[in-house]
Amino acid sequence: MSVIFITRKVPVSQLQCVTFENKRILRGMTMESLFLLLTAWTAILCYFAWVVYGRRFSGAIQKINLKPGSDTSQAEIFSCLLSGNIALIEKDNFNQLASSLSSEKIQQVLFRYWQIDGPESFSVGFQQAFFQLGDTHAIEREAFSAWNTGFACNTATYIRLFDVCKFLSVNAALIEPGRIGARQLNMTAWDIQRLAYLVRLGHAAHYMSRDAALQSLRRLSVAARAHYASWEDFSISALIGMGVRSEVDVLQASVWHGFAQTHVALTAVDGAPFAQVAWTPGVQAPKQVPRQTHVARTNPLGDARAPVVTGL
Repeated sequence: MSVIFITRKVPVSQLQCVTFENKRILRGMTMESLFLLLTAWTAILCYFAWVVYGRRFSGAIQKINLKPGSDTSQAEIFSCLLSGNIALIEKDNFNQLASSLSSEKIQQVLFRYWQIDGPESFSVGFQQAFFQLGDTHAIEREAFSAWNTGFACNTATYIRLFDVCKFLSVNAALIEPGRIGARQLNMTAWDIQRLAYLVRLGHAAHYMSRDAALQSLRRLSVAARAHYASWEDFSISALIGMGVRSEVDVLQASVWHGFAQTHVALTAVDGAPFAQVAWTPGVQAPKQVPRQTHVARTNPLGDARAPVVTGL
């Protein structure tokens, strides 16, 4: 008994079309699967980073929490807290003039932030920082104005501003986008944070006397109270300033989650240091104007993070 197979000829071109179509479908399925996998993995990493950084900063707060009955005056504690965010990022204390870092670490931080490697360069860097306190570059003023008026501009500085504001409001949920306005959009808080920490480290490195350091910190306290209405405004503004002058890289979201956690640790946890020292505004702080909705924009820099903006 024999079996006869009946076959039908199919044109080669049709077979090729089927093959190409199958490959296209498989390729689409593969790309979609990879995208979903990458998204899930990124979410997991961000969650664990948030937990790890949260525990790290909470632990740091508990180790150097303010102690009632300390001989240090409230005014001195206030002035030292002006370096709170950046000091906490460096795992340093923040409620006293002294630094808890080792001498070697202090020298490393001084060089990393200000390229200071000795008494002479400290003197130059300190004077320059005080002279430039609150200075805003023209391109930064343009970006801040664009945010406040709702008319986005196509500059790298504006994109950095947009990214950090989006991160702090959407990803970290520290402030609503509509509440980011004139009080937060300036470089003064970031400059004050850096200069207050420079003074503390300079004193710790014996580049500055205690009296000179406290006098400098008092001047910074006056400047801070003149520009901001609360610790929350000051801390958020400092983080925005840091983001404007150092790009918020979406591939380093865990690092920025850590930066955001400094705000939470200093303001939002039980017994937060900022809450224990009242902020008494000095000169009338800038009036907060409601932010307008951003109009659509194109992005000439090829940044795929926000090609078109209609608000956050």
